Amino acid sequence: MKTAEEIKKLLTASLKRDASSEDFIGRNFIEELVSSSVRIHKNISVYLTRKKQIIDVLVDSGMSNLPPLERRDSLSKVFCITTKLGKDAIVNGIELATLKNLKLDFYAVLSISKDGRPRDMQVAFLDGEKLDTFELVGPYPYEYFFSFDFLEKISEIEKKIEAKTYETGEEREKVVLVDVRNGKDKALEDYLFEELERLTVTAGGEVVYKLSQRKDSPDPKYYIGEGKVRELADIVQRVSGNLVIFNGDLSPSQVANLESVLGVRVIDRTDLILDIFAKHARTKEGKLQVELAQLKHLLPRLVGKGKELSRLGGGIGTRGPGERKLETDRRHIERRIDFLEKEIERVKRHRALIRSNRERNNIPIVTLVGYTNAGKSTLMNALTHSDVLVEDKLFATLDPTTRILWLKEVKALLTDTVGFIHKLPHHLVEAFSATLEEIRYADVILHVIDASDPFAYEHIKVVDDMLKYLEAYDKPIIRVYNKIDLIEDREELIPLTGDKSVFVSALTGENLDELKDLLKGEIEGILTNATI
Repeated sequence: MKTAEEIKKLLTASLKRDASSEDFIGRNFIEELVSSSVRIHKNISVYLTRKKQIIDVLVDSGMSNLPPLERRDSLSKVFCITTKLGKDAIVNGIELATLKNLKLDFYAVLSISKDGRPRDMQVAFLDGEKLDTFELVGPYPYEYFFSFDFLEKISEIEKKIEAKTYETGEEREKVVLVDVRNGKDKALEDYLFEELERLTVTAGGEVVYKLSQRKDSPDPKYYIGEGKVRELADIVQRVSGNLVIFNGDLSPSQVANLESVLGVRVIDRTDLILDIFAKHARTKEGKLQVELAQLKHLLPRLVGKGKELSRLGGGIGTRGPGERKLETDRRHIERRIDFLEKEIERVKRHRALIRSNRERNNIPIVTLVGYTNAGKSTLMNALTHSDVLVEDKLFATLDPTTRILWLKEVKALLTDTVGFIHKLPHHLVEAFSATLEEIRYADVILHVIDASDPFAYEHIKVVDDMLKYLEAYDKPIIRVYNKIDLIEDREELIPLTGDKSVFVSALTGENLDELKDLLKGEIEGILTNATI
């Protein structure tokens, strides 16, 4: 049996023999492609550039590891020809999805008869104006396409794409969400799947379909079962999805297996959260920490990938801080990680110096923590009369912000920190150690909770677990149950037993004086103990 590399050499030689021909697809190439497919009794897919350079040869798999095109106003300048042994020349749904998501010039299917001869060919082109529809030419006898003007057809499509892009601007990614659940806590599983949808919207994606499967544990090959993968492939094609996001952590091999079948990019919950962090990082410190987390997550996923990944396309999960594409060369990544770690150590030393100055001035530190979108920034603005960015989005606040807080005659510093979430990526926690250690050195922690959220107590556990991980759980903690203006039945507001707590509305100001009094008492106690 010939390997893909051996077949590539034979096909490259046939292209050289066709060099003098005016045909876009040469006869020698077709003959060698058919001959190779018959010899090994398998279908062969060949990806070529317009200049007739072979960039990928696949055996019994139509999906290449070529990344999606970053630019959206042109085609990829790559086309694919696939053989079909003993079958009709029909471009199927998976192949159409590959055509669309890789922005191929065209996707051609060549049927081979049972006696081993080329028979018919069908060629699929993108519509140009509507990129989720296609134009099919054929199936016709394969000789018809020797005289077909492929370059004119490609030029016509690109003009339509360019005009459409200019008219409508950048399009949002159409995302299919996938979840595997064991059914032990249906309400919580439903909530976390809805949370994945909110994360996707925050990242700029449009959710077009949500698919879930009941399964005791994820499948080692595809995360979901093989039958579900086929169903997912049909759904992706039907809804014109170009990105699939799984509500769990995928291994590098699972990502590769899924992309091979689905023909679109696949990322997991961690990729999505890292992308949002990159999108919201504004300060140099925040950008350093996000990029470090992204690169540490990406590095093991490059194992076994080809050089073509240096052209990693754009979209959710591929963007570094400042909308810059993530580096994809292993050696560059390793050097970049080393540089970032050294820069973050400098940040830690700078923060330690600032803390030392604060301690000498005897200024108490109050730190806000909480589940993402609990209202920490709104509360900070209300307490300090400042204008920290407030958005009804997950992880709107990423960079730590510090403001002076006056509690009558008592002066303190109030710091807002990044929100926590279920399954917060460990790479992110490690990379953000310079920021998160501010929590460890706080004198008082205000744990802000969205009291209107039905899963508020689940959120409390997530935050408490993070405080324990950061060795800050032994600090004085005040639970601030926020957003009570959204609750009709106030009798349902029951704080955790033994907690110092207060129910407030940072938006309307309700009970903020009570919070200030409680906080002032805690700080005065700390200052008194410090002077004894």
